[in-house]
Formats: sequence, C-alpha cells, structure tokens
Amino acid sequence: MGRPSSPNAVQVSIRVPPEWLDRADVVAEQMSAPGQKMTRVDVIRRAFEQGLARLEREVESE
Repeated sequence: MGRPSSPNAVQVSIRVPPEWLDRADVVAEQMSAPGQKMTRVDVIRRAFEQGLARLEREVESE
C-alpha cells in the first residue's frame, strides 16, 4: 500500500526515461542517513521543487 492521500498534495503520473529513475535511486542512497532513509520519490519531489524554483528565477530574469 502506498502513501495515504493528503489534502495538500495531488497525484500525477509522468513518463520518464528509466535512466532518470536509476539516477534518483543513486541519489536517494547517497542522501540517506541512519534512521532517515531517502526514497526515489523523496528525490524526485526535491528535484521537481528545486528545478521549478530555478525555472521561475530564469523566467523572472528575462
């Protein structure tokens, strides 16, 4: 069973190259610490958030 529904989140589906998932798995392993395991989804969420923030800054500076 997955994560329970959250009123503050919307589920989306996207297709990505398998290599992206492999890379996310590597990053998740590197970011994990004892008692605080990072998952592929944690990494993808963080990448999405940071990437969106970067794109917003780029658009604002144009």
